[in-house]
Amino acid sequence: MTPSGDDVYALDRRLVDLRDRLVAVEYPLADATVAGASRERDRLVRTIDEYLLPRLRDLEAPLLAVVGGPTGSGKSTLVNSLVGRVVSEAGVRRPTTRAALLVCNPDDAGTFSGDTVLASLGRTSEPGQDPAALCVLEDDDVAPGVALLDAPDVDSVVEASRDLAGRLLGTADVWLFVVSAARYADAVPWELLHRARDRGTSVVLVLDRVRHDVVDEVVADVALLLHREGPRRTGLVVVPEGLRDDGLLPDDSVALLRGWLAELSSDRDARAWLVYQTLMGMLDGLESAVTSVADAVDTQSEVWSALLRQAEQGYARAATSAREVLTDGTMLRGEVLARWRTWVELRRLARVKGTRRRPGRVARAFGGAPGEAVSTQDVQVSVTAALQAVVQAIADDAADAVAAGWRFYPAGSALLDASTAGLDRASPDTSEHAARAAAEWQAYAEDLVRDQGGGRRSARARRLDTHDLTLALVVTALAPDPQVGAHTTTPPPDAATARRLAVSGFGEDSVSSLVVALRADLVRRVQSLVLAGRARYTTVLDTARVDGGLSELLREAVKEVDRVR
Repeated sequence: MTPSGDDVYALDRRLVDLRDRLVAVEYPLADATVAGASRERDRLVRTIDEYLLPRLRDLEAPLLAVVGGPTGSGKSTLVNSLVGRVVSEAGVRRPTTRAALLVCNPDDAGTFSGDTVLASLGRTSEPGQDPAALCVLEDDDVAPGVALLDAPDVDSVVEASRDLAGRLLGTADVWLFVVSAARYADAVPWELLHRARDRGTSVVLVLDRVRHDVVDEVVADVALLLHREGPRRTGLVVVPEGLRDDGLLPDDSVALLRGWLAELSSDRDARAWLVYQTLMGMLDGLESAVTSVADAVDTQSEVWSALLRQAEQGYARAATSAREVLTDGTMLRGEVLARWRTWVELRRLARVKGTRRRPGRVARAFGGAPGEAVSTQDVQVSVTAALQAVVQAIADDAADAVAAGWRFYPAGSALLDASTAGLDRASPDTSEHAARAAAEWQAYAEDLVRDQGGGRRSARARRLDTHDLTLALVVTALAPDPQVGAHTTTPPPDAATARRLAVSGFGEDSVSSLVVALRADLVRRVQSLVLAGRARYTTVLDTARVDGGLSELLREAVKEVDRVR
């Protein structure tokens, strides 16, 4: 049944839509499947651009028979013999055929000289070795309606020649696939024949240089291989061993092929049926091929999401760790606690609310002589240093954990190795940002003290300045928070001293609310600082973002092609 113009136009539009969606597919993440998926995507785009659309738009165009095969199989000799003269160089030098050469009747030259078939290749009328150009030769001895294209070796040592051979075979209405009797069982020919089977391409297998004494044995073996592994529609032609003095095959050796080509030339319906078989076969093979491309997009999307989760979860754990460290009394240890004790002892502030201590004992215990000056600023500096150390440790742990998680994936390792940001460790400016956060937090504490107003302080507390009360609140806020759970460290006596000092200034209720506000503000500042490190990873991921929705669009597009087909 001949398709209507509307049918053809509808299929054309669906193919264009599928092609556009394939072009939009990218695989930005390194993965073991990326190379194969990228090649398959590119092959599908070429198949649509260089065969399906041109053929669909000109169903009456001459039949294109591409002569292909491995090195030394006799492709060029076969083409020359079918034409009746030497048009393609043949010989022992390898690779012999480097560029594509097409021979057609002069009446058909217009079809192949334009930009509909293999539009990406230039055109020339001089045979050469330029793989970027298609040499189009006109010959009256070539029957109209059928063109022969001599392709480079499919296993050429020259990569450009191999790639061109694959492209040319992808544009064929029919393959004349040439293999020698000595190497017909090699892997390379059958890899190509499997590809033809998967694409639904019509194939004629030309078994070349077959000795008369083994012809039955070889043909039986090849027929068995074709039955088990070959394309569904494969003809078999046997070419006996031997050449004429002019280097061409004897006429009786190519008589069967010549007769078949002549029949195609004279029988429009036979040509149309062969084109239809290949066209439908290629359309039938689209869904599985597009599905493999879509599956690779899904894999990329899953890996991308997994890497994002690693970053989010790593820094969420870091934020939780920050909250725990800031509320379990860890900060009120070491240098901070030593300086606070010395500050209290030397100023004799431990006597507030009746507490008595022997002057100088704490100072001597922590290396300070009685009367040695420890200012409010000294304690503030120790708080800043402690906060820097805590934030740096948490940030380093978070970076290390996320980097370790990323290295579980090849894509993650590739992103880490390609980044110049040192993603396996915290940002170099982490300590600087922590120092700024500590200063701003202590300034916030001082603002809270000022906001309480001097009139609300007790007579004894009014002898203390704003800085003293601020420091008392800061130390109280750094002590273990009883709200965080039963496992909280018991506050040291010095923290109780700080709280009594603050209570003497504002009262118990006010101090409780001030401390809650201070703790919450510190946790917020540090968590914000720690979580900022996550942006380094998400920024890298943004440069490798995967559009996971494309996979579903591809599946929908190929289903539409199948529906219209």
